[in-house]
Amino acid sequence: TVTYKTVILYILLALGVIFGGIYIAKPGLYSAVINKIDKSVGDPDPDPVGADQKRAKFVNLEGRVQVKKVNSVQWVDATLSTSLDKGDLVQTGSDSDARITFADGTFYTV
Repeated sequence: TVTYKTVILYILLALGVIFGGIYIAKPGLYSAVINKIDKSVGDPDPDPVGADQKRAKFVNLEGRVQVKKVNSVQWVDATLSTSLDKGDLVQTGSDSDARITFADGTFYTV
């Protein structure tokens, strides 16, 4: 008589031989499959640049400069340590300037 354990053992052994043979014949195939699975299951928007490097920051402030964060309803006074994220608003008073620099080196004067 043949037991279920023996059948399962032979099936696992056969699968191991098949996958081992495929790995020997085409070793890059497994990494390609794993990369596809990782892309489909993983983070849809990987962030190769750190969050701090994506932010803009003030390098010079003169006069009254205010910032309204994207998820806020009030304006707050800007300081040199204030970071700017996508969607934030900057407002300058009359005779006021703000110089903003970005991670890629570009800058704007408002």
